[in-house]
Amino acid sequence: MEYLTIGHIVSVIIIIIGVVSIIIGIRRNKREFRDVYDEITAMSNHINTSIKESHVYLRHTGELTQAHKDDAGFDLHCTKDFSISRGYQKVIPTGVRIALPEGYEGQVRPRSGLAAKHKISVTNTPGTIDAGYRGEIKVIMINHSNKTINFKKGDRIAQLVINELPTVRALKVTDETFKELMNTSRSEGGFGSTGTK
Repeated sequence: MEYLTIGHIVSVIIIIIGVVSIIIGIRRNKREFRDVYDEITAMSNHINTSIKESHVYLRHTGELTQAHKDDAGFDLHCTKDFSISRGYQKVIPTGVRIALPEGYEGQVRPRSGLAAKHKISVTNTPGTIDAGYRGEIKVIMINHSNKTINFKKGDRIAQLVINELPTVRALKVTDETFKELMNTSRSEGGFGSTGTK
């Protein structure tokens, strides 16, 4: 589904300005009229192309929803009733399959409401979905609370966020070359090496 964007509004404004300019051009001479018309047409085509390229269409099966049009992610729903005992995890089917465009990835993330109210999270957060994967999306849910949490069929259990990826290629270097790359302020410091304050 496409929504009215700033790009659409700008396009309409430019077309209105173009009509006014064309009328003025007609009063002057045919050559100016033709130049103005060609310029407005080119600008309009450029804006329409930009609008089309700003949309990524995610083809899918199953129930994939958004509560608000500007939400970062899509809601994933469970396809059956289930319970998770305290301290345990389960792999939950969603019935959703997606066809990501090349150059994109999907991330399965916890829902903030479930985490804050029930201490329910996604074990491997974020779960990565590669562009070439066409299987069903399943969520590895874990219960960090001290009680059993119950879910009903259709409940929203996680969210799916789509990200564009840069093109990255691995380049193997020698140990000597890598030593030159070690010269950073952090170097090998990790696992709390910067302290807590």
